[in-house]
Amino acid sequence: MVHELFFEIVREKQHVFCDAKDTAPVLELKRIVEGVLKIPVTDQVLVRLLDDSTTNFQPLDDKKTLAESGFTVNNAKEFASRMKAKKRKLAQSDVCDENEPVVKSPQTEAVEDTFTKRFEFSLSNEVCEQLRSPKSKRSQRNYDLPSLGAVVEYAGALEQPSLDENPISASKTGWNEGIIRNFENEPGDQHEADFLNIITRYMDLYTQPTPNCYSYRTVYLAHALNHVIRTRNLVISNNRKLELAASKGLPNDDLVESTRDQGFVRPTILILCPFKKDAFDIVQRLERLVYGGEGKGSVWNRDRFNTEFKSEDPPEFKTRMPEEFKELMTGNNDDCFRVGIALSK
Repeated sequence: MVHELFFEIVREKQHVFCDAKDTAPVLELKRIVEGVLKIPVTDQVLVRLLDDSTTNFQPLDDKKTLAESGFTVNNAKEFASRMKAKKRKLAQSDVCDENEPVVKSPQTEAVEDTFTKRFEFSLSNEVCEQLRSPKSKRSQRNYDLPSLGAVVEYAGALEQPSLDENPISASKTGWNEGIIRNFENEPGDQHEADFLNIITRYMDLYTQPTPNCYSYRTVYLAHALNHVIRTRNLVISNNRKLELAASKGLPNDDLVESTRDQGFVRPTILILCPFKKDAFDIVQRLERLVYGGEGKGSVWNRDRFNTEFKSEDPPEFKTRMPEEFKELMTGNNDDCFRVGIALSK
């Protein structure tokens, strides 16, 4: 039987009252907090207080349900009188005023956290076998997108909504607010909209973009930038969980397993591009996404990068040439290079 549980989430002087089903994952509580207090899911560490003190607590695992984490009807009844008294006290104090967030379970939030949905998904044996099968044996959907033309989608591990239904906008991607703001300030077109709709669903894409149309780069750079920020925040959050668990004794195996968030190398994104002029354009777009159009920020080795990668003024072609040839031959088309980029606070 599924039970509805009532929660009080406390952060310093902020209190959030909400309810959720005991079969819901701990991650659902984090999404409530994100929607109300504007704290990203990856920056949160939720713990369950085991008594009235603030020193006896249990870190919560995002992948477990609320019932598995110790939240049950019997447990709720035990603390019900204390919570009601505390809520009445808050209502009479200056902490809980007319702006105090009191929310009901969070389907009102239109933002879908595709990052968490993608990287916390566990592949079953059946799905693995399905992915090993040739494309001819997998279900497919056909589209005619305005900028990409005829598109074939093959079924993957996650059931995805149709590309021509409920297109995703930047505000619904779950990206960092700064990235969304700077992304929306960039000039957009249909290429950008179609690429955004595909890439934010974490779908593999193989296509040939229209010549001289590079708005799709802004999309995958914003997507990659959000990935870098979220993975860094996830590492910080998991480190806090382990520190909290270590302060109460050795962390259990389940917690250690759930906090495996780093690989064997530090870089997390690899971008391949043909020429230096393309790398220059990519870095320029990345700067605008990070710092905004005004470009206020500290960039190391900017002058050296501009000297080596910036293109000279394009020449005038006296004979009629295909546009693809002109685009290929103009600009800094040196193809012997590599660039490392690091983000720091």
